[in-house]
Amino acid sequence: MSSLLAQLDELSDAGSEASEAEAPPEGFSYVTGLRATAADVLGPLLSREELRSRLEERSAARQRRDFRAADAARDALAQRGYTLDDRAKSWTAPDGTSGSIDPFGVAGEEEEEEE
Repeated sequence: MSSLLAQLDELSDAGSEASEAEAPPEGFSYVTGLRATAADVLGPLLSREELRSRLEERSAARQRRDFRAADAARDALAQRGYTLDDRAKSWTAPDGTSGSIDPFGVAGEEEEEEE
C-alpha cells in the first residue's frame, strides 16, 4: 500500500514540474483535438438590431423595477459573452466591440442616414 502511495506521489510531482512549453495552446480541446474560438463556444455575435433590442428590453424592465426580468436579460447576454457595466453604462461584446447604454435605450450605435 505504501509503495502505491509513493508511486502516486512521484507521478503527481512529475506532473507539477511540466514546463509551460508542454501546455496545450489556448482554446485547445482534449476531446476533439481542435482549437475552439469564442464564436465556436458562444455562438455568432448578435446583430446590431438584436443587441439593441435586448438592451432596450433590459432597460425597460429596470425602469419597471422588474429586476428579475432585467437580471434574466443580463444573464442571457452574459451566456453569449457580452458584459454589461451598469455604472459605466456600457456593454462589451466577446470580440471586444463596445458601446454605451442610454437609460432609455442604446446610444452610440446609430447608423448614419443616407442623403
